[in-house]
Amino acid sequence: MRVLADWIRAGESGSVVGAAGAGKSNLLGSLCHQPHVMIGRYLQERSFKLAVILVDLNNLPGNDLSTSYRVIPRSLYEARVQLASIEESLPSTVQELYHKVEDKTDPSVSQSALREVLLAVRERRARHHRRLHQSAAESWLH
Repeated sequence: MRVLADWIRAGESGSVVGAAGAGKSNLLGSLCHQPHVMIGRYLQERSFKLAVILVDLNNLPGNDLSTSYRVIPRSLYEARVQLASIEESLPSTVQELYHKVEDKTDPSVSQSALREVLLAVRERRARHHRRLHQSAAESWLH
């Protein structure tokens, strides 16, 4: 869990790999259903916003790029309520984009929707940091 927390804190991506039955899915499933454990025990930052989205690649209906790209927006859609903890309007953004791509088979359409969600998160994060810096600067001046 500490390694995962380090990745999250740094904004990095990582892979959890291991032999079949090693507990990878259980570990990530637990993290998805109880993100407060990660925040409270490992991240220990009160203002940290975390939504862990499980993208289950087991038992995919196809072994192609289109299927891979469709499963990610679907996972975001299924976990959209959790996304409200990051930004209040994010669930509706995800829902709108998911409905635009849910029946499409062209992988570039799903990939574009995923990119839109990631850009929306990045934009909201940048706005939040600007507000924090502005608030800190104002308090320093007073």
